[in-house]
Amino acid sequence: VCDTNSVETACSGLNEPLALKVVASEISHKSDCGGVKLGLTWSGMIMQTFSDMMTKFASDPSTGFKGMLFQEMVSDEIGPVELIVGAKRDPQ
Repeated sequence: VCDTNSVETACSGLNEPLALKVVASEISHKSDCGGVKLGLTWSGMIMQTFSDMMTKFASDPSTGFKGMLFQEMVSDEIGPVELIVGAKRDPQ
């Protein structure tokens, strides 16, 4: 999602609470720089958070900004889950 007109469409069909994440090729640890917001539960909060994050990331060409991603958060029924993935490009 790259503009406020697309937010409603991107969120339709998703169950709250939502997570909002920056999509940027040069930011590897998104949560460390404020690129992840969790627990978004109503349209006013979603729009304000989206606008704040767009202001922060879209104007900085060094981030490799591509847009924002909305995702459903894992429900409490599943329990806490954490996944850490690392990757390294092998030149061979």
